[in-house]
Amino acid sequence: MWAAGYVKSTAADMLRFGDVFLNDGGGIIRPESVRELTAHQIKIQPGIYYGYGVIIQPDFFGTTLIEHGGSIKGVAAQFSVLPDQNVAGVCLTNMAGAPSEALLKGALQSELNIDLEQKAIQYEDYELTALDREKMTGVYKSNEGHIVTVYEKEEEMYVEMQGADIPARAVGKQSLTIPMHGTDYLMQFKQDRLHFAFRQLLRVEEENNSF
Repeated sequence: MWAAGYVKSTAADMLRFGDVFLNDGGGIIRPESVRELTAHQIKIQPGIYYGYGVIIQPDFFGTTLIEHGGSIKGVAAQFSVLPDQNVAGVCLTNMAGAPSEALLKGALQSELNIDLEQKAIQYEDYELTALDREKMTGVYKSNEGHIVTVYEKEEEMYVEMQGADIPARAVGKQSLTIPMHGTDYLMQFKQDRLHFAFRQLLRVEEENNSF
């Protein structure tokens, strides 16, 4: 499978890469480099941090989860490690938009004997005011050209992206979640920026196209 960085790999190779996190570098890199890779370099949303090339969730049902995933046209992939449990997993698919993250997290929860309906991070419902809804509505665009439109309909929030209109749930004064590919994704609004899917999108003038 070719990733967005065009590194060719297989599920077996990715599991061997998991040894880097399970065995102090696995003889490939130094233990101190592993610690630097997985240090909390920046907080990207409640309970989730970014290291160097990996995402860290310190409390995944009481244990640390190290992961990364993504998708491009025709493929979706997810790589996860539970270092304290000596578990590594990978899910590779040949379908864009496949629920690779949800599938792999379900497998990890099964390994931990955690009910599959449970969420490691839960968000409480929040009642938005008219002003709250107005501040979030608009068209947002990333440097890659991805466009997300946030709009209000009958006092409910919706997100238009990839040709779909997705109902959103308010979880904070300037925060929404949307269900995609079996996972709830957090959207955080700050001034004229939308923080979503580990990217920052800027508010722009309304456009007629979407990605």
